[in-house]
Amino acid sequence: MFNLPPKFSSRWYWITGGVFLLLFIMLLLSRFMLHIAVDAKNVIAFFIVSFLLAVIAGVGGFFGGTTYFTVSFSFYVISIIYLLFLSWTRANDGWSDLTSIIAFLFLAGIGMVAGVLAQLVRILIKRQ
Repeated sequence: MFNLPPKFSSRWYWITGGVFLLLFIMLLLSRFMLHIAVDAKNVIAFFIVSFLLAVIAGVGGFFGGTTYFTVSFSFYVISIIYLLFLSWTRANDGWSDLTSIIAFLFLAGIGMVAGVLAQLVRILIKRQ
């Protein structure tokens, strides 16, 4: 699996930054794949979304939730793949930009919920 650092390690800052860069670059790439003009509003919005998602996952890992981080990051990767798939195939002609972003955010949200549930299950199993 992943070789994640222990809780409260400063390496979590680097991991969070890496997740941020991955999300930010992929969101921008999806717009370029759709041949949509990217202006400052888009860049700022993608920056904020990427930052928030990365911090949410990184904080969980920083405080010892490695199961949470692993599950949520796995869902982030799945949502990125789906985002790029929708952008590449232009699955919903004329709506591809909106549907790809909504699908990305929906799957990322499911990943956060699944990560919390997985972490809770792990905590309960450890206590027994």
